[in-house]
Amino acid sequence: MISSNDDDTLTIERLRAEGMRLGVVCGHCHRFRYLNDSRFADTETLADIAKKLTCNRCRSTDVEAVAVSRDPKSGYWPAERS
Repeated sequence: MISSNDDDTLTIERLRAEGMRLGVVCGHCHRFRYLNDSRFADTETLADIAKKLTCNRCRSTDVEAVAVSRDPKSGYWPAERS
């Protein structure tokens, strides 16, 4: 389940502690990809991370860092979208 960034103060440390993954969604081309959270400091928030990113596909800066959790029914992670 992809959670929109309702909590701008969600840190990478808390994201890991809650068993979630870090994802990025492009507001322009709607691409969704997972990011390796180890490249960010534990204290960085999703809002801070989003400010640094651009979409790898369309180069838009209209991206959102999101917390992603497993589907509660199937146990699978959501698929990436190109």
